[in-house]
Amino acid sequence: MDVYFSTVVRGAPIEKGGELVRLDWDTKRVLGRKAIVPRDPDVDDPNPRGSSRGGRGILVRHDELLVANYHSLLRFDRRLNPLSGHTDNLFVGLHELAQVEDRVWLAATSIDAAIAIDDAGRVVDTWWPRECPELQKHLGLEPLEIDKTADNRLRFLGDSSLAGSHTHLNAVAVEDGELYALLNRYGVIWNATTGRPFAEHPALVGAHNLLFIGGRVLVNDTRGKRVLVFDPEGGLVRAIDLLGFTAVARLHRRHRPRYLLQVAAKKLLGTRVVARPLFVRGLAHLEGSRFLVGISPATILEIDIDSGELLDQFRYSRDVRVCPHGLVAIADSAHEAGTSPDGVASPVPEQSRR
Repeated sequence: MDVYFSTVVRGAPIEKGGELVRLDWDTKRVLGRKAIVPRDPDVDDPNPRGSSRGGRGILVRHDELLVANYHSLLRFDRRLNPLSGHTDNLFVGLHELAQVEDRVWLAATSIDAAIAIDDAGRVVDTWWPRECPELQKHLGLEPLEIDKTADNRLRFLGDSSLAGSHTHLNAVAVEDGELYALLNRYGVIWNATTGRPFAEHPALVGAHNLLFIGGRVLVNDTRGKRVLVFDPEGGLVRAIDLLGFTAVARLHRRHRPRYLLQVAAKKLLGTRVVARPLFVRGLAHLEGSRFLVGISPATILEIDIDSGELLDQFRYSRDVRVCPHGLVAIADSAHEAGTSPDGVASPVPEQSRR
């Protein structure tokens, strides 16, 4: 089983802000790495947290990898050889990706938009929650002031998460032909096709990712350090507490004192907190009832939805600034020589079962 994940390195220079990593999940060997840097145009980002750094959502389409960075959709083959990519004036703060037969949907978080492109990278559809009458009524939203014909890619840098009616649309998913979007500032999963809320819950405020698995819907409760499980009607039926796993709780205890010192420094000196331990982001279906979830410092956990057990884990970095973002699992593809173009084939830094 191949697992691909992207990372964001908080506080790092843009050129060292994250990677795309290929991992053999069965052997826990890293088979390749590629730096992910926003180019054409280059980015001068004032936000020291994540913002424009590193890789974002990942999906597999036509046996290729599509990987988002801040303003572009990059294409790679399965061995991480780069192919041509796509960008557009409305690719602003890209986060998660979703696909249907003839298009790919992208969450353009900085401008609160879901954007659909075809295989050639042409924009074929858009959805703007702040212009949706049902959402305007439901949440009291006001439209974003934006010239959609202009090049907006560098116009929204910085922290706009609390500006106006910003919804922080950071995840999209398509299920049974219907488009869903996570509006994490308001704690809402919205069905854009029917114009109705799918789920509303306080734990969805600040949440990440949106994954449909066999009639269930998984979302990362980033603040609560849990994975939420909703039923097909949008009811919360389970919350998997990651701190309930011994290995995860140990990791949290190791990094929490430094984080609290950063919080104190921010209050006293005005410095910025750039790294939160157990920042939960990245979801992927593995097999059956098993799924993968990412936490910081860059660690991938394998969990069974039905039993709620931690089955396996992989630690990529001990640096709490390194956080997973995109995550996808693909059935074994005959690993060729087992290395990517950069020649990486390294043993797992840490792996263990619960």
